Amino acid sequence: MKFTIEIVRCGDIGAPRLLHRAPSHSLGPKWAKAKAERLLEAYRAHGANGARITNRRGEELYNWRKY
Repeated sequence: MKFTIEIVRCGDIGAPRLLHRAPSHSLGPKWAKAKAERLLEAYRAHGANGARITNRRGEELYNWRKY
C-alpha cells in the first residue's frame, strides 16, 4: 500500500509548517506509522514535533504531536 508521511513543526499559533514529505510503500498503516516515528526523531533537530500519514486517496490515517 502507498502512504504519504508528512513531518511538521506545530506552533502555538497558525498552521503547522511542513518540514518533510516522504512516500512510503508499506504492508499496512502500522508499518507506515513506525517509519513516521523514525522520521520524526530524525527531524527533531529541525524542530519537528508532529507527523501526519495519509493514504493514496488523501484520507488522513494518523495525525499526532510529540512534545
